This record gives sequence, structure tokens and C-alpha cells, in this order.
Amino acid sequence: MFDRWRLRKAREDAGLTQAELARRLGKKSADSVRKYERGLVEPPGHVVAQIAKVTGKPRRWFVEEDPSHAAPVRAREPDAPTVPLGLQRLADMGVPLRSDEFEDLAAYADPRNPARQTPGARNWTPGQWLDLLLQERRRGRG
Repeated sequence: MFDRWRLRKAREDAGLTQAELARRLGKKSADSVRKYERGLVEPPGHVVAQIAKVTGKPRRWFVEEDPSHAAPVRAREPDAPTVPLGLQRLADMGVPLRSDEFEDLAAYADPRNPARQTPGARNWTPGQWLDLLLQERRRGRG
């Protein structure tokens, strides 16, 4: 499993901002790196290899549970649930989503957020997520 805290440490140790790392990874914006560091999205294997090359850390350092490679102990936020597949597919299709919109939408499927959680949202299709995004934008939330 990818360790998002190690990504942040490696990026900071390399003296890179999220935007600089994103540019070196061939990304158009820092949104991808932000999502990786927040644990909203797990980077694919080829991106982990690129991150390792750019930061000078071994690839396994980002995925191993080896205590000899452990990142410094710091307070961690509770583990966030994985991003619903339909929402991830919507983002992968290139629908322009700001980071805050992505997080707001993901809250609809987060059982830790009973005020916004909608039953069944984890199984929504990309089209259903797009409908919700458009509704949110019309209400002025997006």
C-alpha cells in the first residue's frame, strides 16, 4: 500500500513543491500530487516509479512497511475511505474537477460524515457523480 506520508517527506526532502513535483511527473497541475498526499487517490505503479526517480528514494520506500525505512512519526488523520470507483472514473475521464470539489463529492460516500453521506453513493456511476457535481455547482457550492 502506498504511504502518502512518505511521499510528502520525500518531496520536502528533495526541496520540491507539489507543483514542481507534478511538473516533473508530467502533470498539468499539482492536483494529482495533492490527491496522492491526501490519500484520496493512490498513484499507479508507473507514477510511483517516477516519484522515486525524481525524489531519489527507492520505489519500495513508498510502499514497504519496513521499519528501517519508516517516515518520522507524526500525528495522522484517521484513514480516509477509498475514493468511490465511479467518482474516480469521472476524474479519470478528464472532467474538470477542482480539488475542493473532488473532496466535497467524496464526502457523499464517506461513512465518517453522516451529515453528507448518501446511502449507496459508493456504487454510483460516473454519470450519477456528474449529475451531483452539476447540482452542487448550481447551488453555488462548486
